[in-house]
Amino acid sequence: MTDWLSHLRAPAPAAPVDPGPLPTLSVLIPAYNAADTIGEALESVLTQLPAPLEVVVSDDGSEDDLTGVLAGFGERVRVVRGPNRGLATARNRAAAAARGELLGLLDADDVWLPGRAAALTEAAAARPDLSIVTTDAWVTQDGRPDPASYYGLRHFEVDDQEEYILRENFVFGAGAVRARALAEVGGYDPVARWAEDWDLWLRLIHRGHRAGMVDVPLYEYRRRTGSLSNRKVDLALGVLAVLERARPLLSDERHAAVLARTEREWRVSAARFARQSRDPRRRRLVLAALRTKDQPLGARALSLAYGVVPSRIRRRPR
Repeated sequence: MTDWLSHLRAPAPAAPVDPGPLPTLSVLIPAYNAADTIGEALESVLTQLPAPLEVVVSDDGSEDDLTGVLAGFGERVRVVRGPNRGLATARNRAAAAARGELLGLLDADDVWLPGRAAALTEAAAARPDLSIVTTDAWVTQDGRPDPASYYGLRHFEVDDQEEYILRENFVFGAGAVRARALAEVGGYDPVARWAEDWDLWLRLIHRGHRAGMVDVPLYEYRRRTGSLSNRKVDLALGVLAVLERARPLLSDERHAAVLARTEREWRVSAARFARQSRDPRRRRLVLAALRTKDQPLGARALSLAYGVVPSRIRRRPR
């Protein structure tokens, strides 16, 4: 039997804490046109020990045979349905229907590895002061495994989570969150179409909640290439929107300075990604995002430097 707690990385508790009972676990799976992948995702959860209290699938307006695939699992899976509104809304629907004290997250094209339910619930029981618990993960790209795990290449912050969450999203997104903490901040922001997990962790951590991580890869995160340049543009724009919405949360000047620096870095990234993209609409969106009230000249310089401005503006007359 694995001692998961020996692998737990987390901030020191602010005050002495007594371990509690294992929380009941609901696993939330948002799904959109995931008929080809959700079967493996569900099996990976339903075979966990201890078994979760329930598995809740949120069908986000799918147009494939997702309903037929889910029917094959019978009463082992609860299903909630709604019109297509995106990942954040789909997760909120599942959370609203869930009965567990701890809400575990799984995307419909990924899988939980053996031991993940035990690791998450044992960490949450041992540290009732942690509102977020996650694990390390293996990452595959179009079926090819990366040589290092997710946290083999990334940092998990334990000392100053309030500052570090403004620098980068150090919490692996498909973790688990206590239901009461999620309700306290109003769930996922439905406006967030990208980086919705960063948005949630940022709001939770800046309300005093803390995150822990079991440093063992217990999740398989399956990435697919798609239109990579366009996805990078969309992600950068999504992150900039998340950071913009974070400003009212900050009263500390040091935190505000960290946020401003992170915004500048993502503006540069957005401009670079837009230059790589062949989509004129995305280029226009990036240009609009760079033209902010507080940095009009800097944004203009960035857009010119990275070739975001439409070519008819950049060309000099002959």
